[in-house]
Formats: sequence, C-alpha cells, structure tokens
Amino acid sequence: MMMTIALPYSLIPMSEDDASCITEWRYPSPYHIYHWPAWDIMKKQEIEFGDTEIRSKQYRSVIDANDTLIGFAQFFAMQTTVRIALFLAPAYCGLGIGQQVMQLVIREANERYSNFEIDLEVETWNERAITSYVRSGFFITDQYELPSRNDQPIRNVYCMVYQAP
Repeated sequence: MMMTIALPYSLIPMSEDDASCITEWRYPSPYHIYHWPAWDIMKKQEIEFGDTEIRSKQYRSVIDANDTLIGFAQFFAMQTTVRIALFLAPAYCGLGIGQQVMQLVIREANERYSNFEIDLEVETWNERAITSYVRSGFFITDQYELPSRNDQPIRNVYCMVYQAP
C-alpha cells in the first residue's frame, strides 16, 4: 500500500474573497511594486484576477494546512510555454518556504500543461526570488524590459526557464 504524505501547502481555485484579500497586501519597499489596485477597481475594470473568467482559468490560491491564504500562483499558457508567477503574502516572504511552494506550482503546471516549457519573469534586482527560483530548478535564459504596473517607467526582468532534475 502506497502512503501519500500531505504537503503543508496546497493550491485551490482562487475565490473572490481571496482575490479581494490579495489586493490589501502591502509589501515594504522595494517590493511595493507588487501592490495591486483596490479590489473595487480591479473588479470594475476586470483587471487580472478581478475578471471572473481569467481568475478561474489562470489563478490559484496557495493555502496552508489551516486553510490560511498565504499566496497565489498564476498559470498563463502561451503556444508551448506556460508562464507562471508566484506571490507570497508579505508575512510569508523571506521565511524560506518559497522553494517548497514553487515545487507545488511546478507540479500543477506540469499536470495542467504537460509537455509545455515552464518559465517565469522576475525583476533583475529581486535577488531573494531569483535565489529561490534557482534552487527550484530555474535558470536565466534572457533579460529584457517590460512596462511597469506602478510608478516606474520600465521593469528590467529576467526570463527564467524550469529544467526538471
């Protein structure tokens, strides 16, 4: 008989309550660029997880064993690549759980998009995230500029690709 070990974290469909809560997360500088607009604005303008259809297709909440929302993941499918993103709630950043949660996200990406390449984008200055991603099996393949979501004109990002061990 095979024994299944429960992970302390799991991915579940993102509820509207979770989405609303995420828009209230506040990160210290320089991570403040990850703030989202207010929930009423996101819903009205149908921005990302403010759009019910996009939320159900692309977003998953990360919860712990107590059903506490600790983060969320995005899965954005392109032709033969799925671009993932992982955000932890501010209270859970820097605690060393990123690699474990990322393994859960990678597993979900592989289940949903078998045979797709998995990649992500990360700001070039975000050494904490880059270190976690490298430990999770990602490597830098490209560097480019993207428009900013907030008050900065551009974002310098790395594209990192997952390589299974």
